[in-house]
Amino acid sequence: MYFAANFIEKTYGEFASCYNVWVEANLQCMDSFGLDMLGLISNPYLEISAIGAKIQ
Repeated sequence: MYFAANFIEKTYGEFASCYNVWVEANLQCMDSFGLDMLGLISNPYLEISAIGAKIQ
């Protein structure tokens, strides 16, 4: 996950807290490295913030 975030010049915090960054990073890695599968696993950071939890 850190690699994918860094690959598109985003921080891990941006990757973990914004689904747009999360998806873009994974798609860019998939395209750039010729991957034929993309696995977007659960992201507890996004899930808990979606229901109103404050993340530090």
